[in-house]
Amino acid sequence: MTARVHGVIVTHHRPQGLRSVVRSLGRQTRVPDVLVLVDNEGSPDVDLVADEHRESGHDVVVLRPGENTGPAGGTALAMEWVLDNDASDDDWVIRLDDDTPPPRDDLIEELVDFGTKRRHEDAAVAGVGVVGSRFDYDRGRSVRIDNAELDGPVDVDWLATNCFPAFSCAAIRSHGTLDADLFYGSSEVEYGLRLRRAGQRLVAHGELWRSMGRATADTAGPQLWVGDWNWRRYYSLRNQIHLLRRAGRSDTALRVALIRGIAKPAVSLVRHPRSAWTHLRWNARAALDGWRGQLGRTIDPVDFGVAVASAPAGDAASLQEGC
Repeated sequence: MTARVHGVIVTHHRPQGLRSVVRSLGRQTRVPDVLVLVDNEGSPDVDLVADEHRESGHDVVVLRPGENTGPAGGTALAMEWVLDNDASDDDWVIRLDDDTPPPRDDLIEELVDFGTKRRHEDAAVAGVGVVGSRFDYDRGRSVRIDNAELDGPVDVDWLATNCFPAFSCAAIRSHGTLDADLFYGSSEVEYGLRLRRAGQRLVAHGELWRSMGRATADTAGPQLWVGDWNWRRYYSLRNQIHLLRRAGRSDTALRVALIRGIAKPAVSLVRHPRSAWTHLRWNARAALDGWRGQLGRTIDPVDFGVAVASAPAGDAASLQEGC
């Protein structure tokens, strides 16, 4: 029996980008057998996009959680739906963005073929993708993979969200979905590390990686400064500390909290006191929430005039250049 492909897109306030991506999926040589759209906004525009995809002869499902569950919660909901609807262990769930069309019309076919071959060789392969990274627990951050390694299958610790990661349904069934409580940022890192600790393998497609000019991330979260404060930094720091604590590395979590959360903004107190105090206050809350496991949508990005899509610019995975 041929493995089925379940495409997942989490969207929020990006109707034009979503339409462009869905249309590009219709041009793929391997169109997802089912496209699951998770509408974190509850917009009628999503229904219009879904109807257009159906009229082109493709199967599509729209899920509405009833609130903004972020990229992590939306993806977890979609994964659960796939498993509840007769997915085979050989099937794949591929994460797609609502603003990043596949750059090649044969990308999904190439990745699924690549993943099927890797799983045939080793049943421990849980996921494949175009780009990934390795993780240094001592520093609490991802490390860059040398371009010289991008030849054939490349073992990684996590797969970049906006570079088309695909996970086997067998792995999702055995090890769970993304952690919905992370809401935003680092969910792909946590999921990869969880799978790796369970003895699973994640493999990037070296030739695709190199041919598409992708680079690797060398951090575990966003490094963006917008105005006095960026809400993405809160979630990045909170989730980074939480995943380190979950992995039994409280020592590294404490070091990250002190250096990234306190020391870095503190050095700016003299030159930029207002901005630095704002960062210190929010970083302290992020560190405390991460340490205590106070997760979920603890602050709402919409309150800061920002929508959260499936793989926004501040997500850890989107630090891959060109993705």
